[in-house]
Amino acid sequence: MNLKLLVISRIFPNNKMPQYGTFVRQEVSGLSKICKLKVVAPVPWFPSIPIQIDKIKKWQIFSEVMKYEKNNDVEIFHPRYLVTPKFGRTFYFLFYLIGIINTVKRVHRVFSFDAILVFYGIPDGIAAVLLAKIMKKPVIVKMLGSDVNVDSKGFLINFIFKRILKHADLIVCVCEKLSREIVDRGNPEEKVITIEKSVNNDIFFPKDKKIQRSRLKLPLDQKIILFVGNLLPIKGCIYLIKALAIINEKSVDFYLYIIGDGPEMVYLKNTAIELKIEQYVKFIGSRPHVEIPDWLNASDLLCLPSLDEGHPNIVLEALACGIPVVASRVGGIPEIIKSAEEGLLVAPKDSLSISNAILNIIENKGCFGRRSNKTVRTWKDVANEMHDEFGKVIGNKIVKENC
Repeated sequence: MNLKLLVISRIFPNNKMPQYGTFVRQEVSGLSKICKLKVVAPVPWFPSIPIQIDKIKKWQIFSEVMKYEKNNDVEIFHPRYLVTPKFGRTFYFLFYLIGIINTVKRVHRVFSFDAILVFYGIPDGIAAVLLAKIMKKPVIVKMLGSDVNVDSKGFLINFIFKRILKHADLIVCVCEKLSREIVDRGNPEEKVITIEKSVNNDIFFPKDKKIQRSRLKLPLDQKIILFVGNLLPIKGCIYLIKALAIINEKSVDFYLYIIGDGPEMVYLKNTAIELKIEQYVKFIGSRPHVEIPDWLNASDLLCLPSLDEGHPNIVLEALACGIPVVASRVGGIPEIIKSAEEGLLVAPKDSLSISNAILNIIENKGCFGRRSNKTVRTWKDVANEMHDEFGKVIGNKIVKENC
């Protein structure tokens, strides 16, 4: 079946934020090779006027996002939707729906898509299910983790989310734990499937550590811990910085390199100063995805001390490079790190356990980081699985309409 899909997601790269939603772009890129698709990736509306107030200025980047892009022959549309910071989040899905509906109808006039694929549950999934009802198209919702575990907290939004999600034709989750949670919320088990994420094996593979450190201008004799992620409270980076302080109290000089950006940046820097370890904590900022394999291979281990997760790609990418991982025992992470040789799991918010796990890996490094030859699943595999499931959904829809 030669499927025609409309992909909807606000978590998607654009001309101003090329690193945003890289994993979604990779999956969409894989799908684009086996079916026709177009992408609607809305961004918050912001006026095209200069603003000098720091708390507001960060939103200005959205006014600079192009309304239309083309990437590897995939057309991408960036309509605007209203965002009201700090209040009204429960009804963002309505603002989202109003923001995208005209663009979707315009796309449909020249591209009569068979189904809608939406990434992320809130507000994207809620809006897309309502849109699919209006346009009488099947809709597949891809759940990523924090949309269920974080964004749906609150009685009213959880009620809306559960009621509307039941009308999706298929719910795809990135890990079994997430699938079970979706079923436990009252969704029919036959509508919920698990398709895990994957890794781009063309760039994520083991490389010589000394060469990578020289390339990145890193000292060859340092013990390096790497963190990669958005600097948000839920990522738990504060507990990693406190763990580093515990480690370095033992006169063991470890260095922490933090790749990422976000609202916690100043707080994390100040904490490092307060703990007198600022010389050991290096804030690198956001880096292009193609550079992450070099940073992983230059490191002794990756640490992801999140308070909650779905199925984090960075853990898969570290293991593909043969780099051991210390990570919180949350979300779908235990489904990735299945043996001690791949890494160690710790309780969230536990800096002492994090420090002990890091020291354990460094002191016994010959026993860790052996998974690289097992990472054979690719984004092409994910795309093929998704494509097969879409075909079933569309076929079932046609049968029901003809009955």
